[in-house]
Amino acid sequence: MTTKRFLTTLARRPPMRRSKNLHWNRTPTNTSDNHSVHEAHMSTLPKDTATATSHIDILPDSVAESEPVKNVSDQELLLINRFDNKNSDKFPSTEAMKQRRTKLFLKEFASITRRPLKSRKRELTTLDLEEFEAAEEQKKKIKLRSVQAVNKIRTLYFKTAITNNTDVRERKLFSEAFEKELQNLLKMQVFDTSISIPRNQVPANRIIPLQTIFTVKRDGTHKARIVCRGDKQTEATYSNYHTDLLQIDTLKLFLMIANNRKMWIQTLDINHAFLYADLREEIYVPLPHDRRFVTPLKKALYGLKQSPKEWNEHLKKFLNSIDLDDSRHTPGIFRNHDYSIMIAVYVDDCVIAAKSQELLDEFGSTLRNRFELKIIGKMNQGILRTDVLGMDLDYNIDEGKISLSLQSYIESIENDWLDKISHIKTTSIPHVSSYEHNIKNIDSMDTKTRSKKINELQKINGVINYIRSRCRYDIEFAANKLARSVNFPADNVFYMADKLMNYIFQTKSEKIVFTRETTDNPAITLLSDASLGTEHDMKSRMGIMLWYGENLYKVISRASSAVRNSSTEAELDAIYEGSKEAYYLKKILEEMNLQKDPTVISITDSKPSIQYLKNNYNSNRRDRFLDLKLAKLEERIRADDLLIYKIAGTDNIADVLTKPVSCEDFKKLRSSMQNKLTPKDILTITDPGEFHSPSSSISTIS
Repeated sequence: MTTKRFLTTLARRPPMRRSKNLHWNRTPTNTSDNHSVHEAHMSTLPKDTATATSHIDILPDSVAESEPVKNVSDQELLLINRFDNKNSDKFPSTEAMKQRRTKLFLKEFASITRRPLKSRKRELTTLDLEEFEAAEEQKKKIKLRSVQAVNKIRTLYFKTAITNNTDVRERKLFSEAFEKELQNLLKMQVFDTSISIPRNQVPANRIIPLQTIFTVKRDGTHKARIVCRGDKQTEATYSNYHTDLLQIDTLKLFLMIANNRKMWIQTLDINHAFLYADLREEIYVPLPHDRRFVTPLKKALYGLKQSPKEWNEHLKKFLNSIDLDDSRHTPGIFRNHDYSIMIAVYVDDCVIAAKSQELLDEFGSTLRNRFELKIIGKMNQGILRTDVLGMDLDYNIDEGKISLSLQSYIESIENDWLDKISHIKTTSIPHVSSYEHNIKNIDSMDTKTRSKKINELQKINGVINYIRSRCRYDIEFAANKLARSVNFPADNVFYMADKLMNYIFQTKSEKIVFTRETTDNPAITLLSDASLGTEHDMKSRMGIMLWYGENLYKVISRASSAVRNSSTEAELDAIYEGSKEAYYLKKILEEMNLQKDPTVISITDSKPSIQYLKNNYNSNRRDRFLDLKLAKLEERIRADDLLIYKIAGTDNIADVLTKPVSCEDFKKLRSSMQNKLTPKDILTITDPGEFHSPSSSISTIS
């Protein structure tokens, strides 16, 4: 931090410009005021240094001839000396460097004092110096944090990354990344720079500006990506851009199938995926080197609304041409007729599975002949450790076991949260004991404060929801309760969020485990529970756990769609919603020709619900929509398409998803995630439910 920077900042004047008619006087200025300032400062310097720089030789005639500059105040001179002395350790103590330091100071100080006093706003104070130094220290800390943030993803724009970047090394890396991206676009024939059309010769609504986004990845790699400003698109440049993507639940089913069939697995990325797809619409973009001209856009460049759809259709057409088909209910999964090869695709991330390593290599070569690939994870001696869609994937083909966790991701964000949650004690459960909202404290907030706190809660909820949606079934209840509380930014809600984050960091290695099935016809088992009127709007909360065979496939905790009048209605609603998920999974299995008519089993702790479904009891007090749901359940039960069983309330694991529970009860959910507690274990403690004996369903699973 230089003296000039400090003085010019606090003097609050625009930088001085040199006039064309200005000539520089190389003789000492005779202005007494300037001499007094010069002599006052020279008295603080070593004698030999003062002799070497005995005059100020940079003042223009125009300044010398103007009205005399008044003396700089003693307070300002004191601040200058104090500031200068604080930074003296930055200069070596050699004689030559002392002289250089003195010359630099005199030159910089003269740049402030050579203007009339009327151009200066006010005298400098001690407070000014302290505030300025504090601001500079804060800037240093921010810069230091950005350098040390290895696990963060930094996103910058052209002006910050290159034009105004003072870090020479980083500017060079970003420049190289930008040049590489531009050459790649030309190589992929995204546009042809030899075609240049004046902007006024094409419709303005078909010109979409480009923007370059620079990114520093977690591993320190500097990347540049040239994208279209999709927010500037008009309806003339796109039509229907909806497309279905691979769902996380479908990916889990893909991994279960691959494990059950003892398949070899590999993960890879398709580089520049969107750029392989042709663009149908007439769109123009500015030329990178001359924005007065535009050129036609030929490929589905990143940022366009229709780019994901065009890429998905392009990839689907290619995979279909090599006899790999998908289905309506499993977008993103392609397989051949005998399931010797499968591939799951999410945009440009791919997981491929094959019956042997040779088939896997052969299929990889087929993809490589068409696309530019990057292998991410490859099996070594029957073991695969890689990352897929942000999750850590471990697969052992000999043991028949797959695990998914988020340990790497959680560790990458841990340092950002440690200070915020330091006041939270170590806990073995993610939820709090009470979820009541303090409405009085919220109503007393002003609009600005409340909006700011809601925004902060929404950011925290976004991180938690990402973790929940991947593979952390254990936070399903707590995360959903927090999501319903973001509009109530009271202190207890922030405590709720902090405790949940603390639990996540304490259990960052938590994972879900899929084991290989021992039967060719696994059953679909659902366990449901409900709590009446426990939400702030008096709705009920339902909890659903869904297994495919012995593996926990899906966990749901959510509020009911409407207020229920009794606990029986709430339980029946939960059974119906769970059966809907079960029959959707059944439809997927049948559509993929994996299993014909798998058994669906429902387990509940509500005896009145079972009696209602058995006796076909009708009541005018219920609403029509609930009656329609129950009629569907009765129809499936009468057709022996749905088997229903009764379990004791104390043994119902789904209770964890409806209300706060003890640590011991919560452990049951974590055990089921690790495949230590399976439907086979649960069915051995159920009652027949006056429909079927549990022994028949156990034989189906085992």
